[in-house]
Amino acid sequence: MGYRIEVRGRPDTDRLLDRTGELDTWLKLDLIIRSNARGTWQLLVKDKTRQADLLEKGGEIAVTADPLLARRP
Repeated sequence: MGYRIEVRGRPDTDRLLDRTGELDTWLKLDLIIRSNARGTWQLLVKDKTRQADLLEKGGEIAVTADPLLARRP
């Protein structure tokens, strides 16, 4: 099973979280996913990369299970 990880921005005045980008490369990912509730996560990426910049600017992540990603070569 693969995962799609999208970084969300910080809430605006309407409390909306816009998606600011997608992480496609990471070194380590630990997830505790809860149905209909906020889970916890730890994500390790290389410093000074696009992924690190996205995480520094963003506030949260959205994780989606994607079985097709597991089939990528």
